[in-house]
Amino acid sequence: MKRIGLLISVFCIITILVGCSSSKMTVEHGDSYYAPVASGGKYGYIDASGKVVIKLQYEDAGLFADNGLAAVKADGRYGYIDAAGDMVIEPQFEGAGFFRNGFAAITKDGYYGFVDDKGVVVVEPVYEGVGSYAKNEYAAVMKDGKYGYIDEQGAVVIDFIYETACAFADDGLARVVKEGLYGYIDGQGKEVIPCQFGYAEDFNDDGIALVKTKDGTYGYIDKSGAYIIEPVYQMVFGFTDNGLAAVEKDNRWGYINEQGETVIDIQYDTAFSFAKNGIALVSKDKKYSFINAGGEQVSKENYDYASKYSDLGYAIISNEKLYGYIDSKGDTIVKPSFTEAYDFMDMGLAIVKTKKGYGYIGTDGKFVIQPKYEVVGQFVKVK
Repeated sequence: MKRIGLLISVFCIITILVGCSSSKMTVEHGDSYYAPVASGGKYGYIDASGKVVIKLQYEDAGLFADNGLAAVKADGRYGYIDAAGDMVIEPQFEGAGFFRNGFAAITKDGYYGFVDDKGVVVVEPVYEGVGSYAKNEYAAVMKDGKYGYIDEQGAVVIDFIYETACAFADDGLARVVKEGLYGYIDGQGKEVIPCQFGYAEDFNDDGIALVKTKDGTYGYIDKSGAYIIEPVYQMVFGFTDNGLAAVEKDNRWGYINEQGETVIDIQYDTAFSFAKNGIALVSKDKKYSFINAGGEQVSKENYDYASKYSDLGYAIISNEKLYGYIDSKGDTIVKPSFTEAYDFMDMGLAIVKTKKGYGYIGTDGKFVIQPKYEVVGQFVKVK
């Protein structure tokens, strides 16, 4: 069964580091939201009413970034346009990525570098792979098969000694891999937690990270590297805002708290993290349903397939290979009628597919933008 997720074409494909996403809308007055779409093999942009705001004329098109720029492909090369459709960085790159923290990754002759929003190549394309610049102004890059970090001027700040290097998190730590094992370094390159895990994720706001041992079991550590929950699980998810995490043991799933106590019995075939509305997706006997933090089923039906609730409080459900939506009360707001369906975006629209193509619906299930496109992307607010 098709996994529900973000629908984007090959928008501005660029290699990054491995191992490391209603007709009554909530658009605020004066806000503009653009989405990339394609028809007849040509890409352009529409606004939230469906009006074409940038002509479908490009060979590829990406999302607009916070700086108001989006990568597009013309005559076989990538450049960047602004929200008016003006080309502000001329097409000259083999590949072009999304701007983050003022920089975007670009490629020339098969190598990677970075460009700023003025079109200045601030880091020459000499690397075999790159990540994004983090808030600490460092980016992970690969050279001669090893990863290290550079600053915004391209100077090497952490040597190329890692097999994998992830972006620095907001807490100032980055996950790295050496001799096949994960650990954590700080901005000076010091291993604050030695490379000793088969896998590791970033720390959450409570200073807890899930890790995998060399033997393949999962547990949780604090920032000293000490286990706060012993690695006795086959698989785990991170803790969510309600302090619970889904864990697998003896091929069944349940939920534990941050003290490692089982609070929802280990009984499900699969279980997923709690969403912001306090509801989690679980499955048993090949059917999906939803539970609250007390382990009580809150969905009014069981489904052939379902997705986690989005931040807006809607979940995708499926019966007989058609997709629809339910709200946080478990009420069906859009009957399963689409061949594909994706989460509602912050501004109140969701991407769906029919036999006619891709379009956008509101939370009442009515088409705001008719299904006529070959490819569509998310709406983002533009400057």
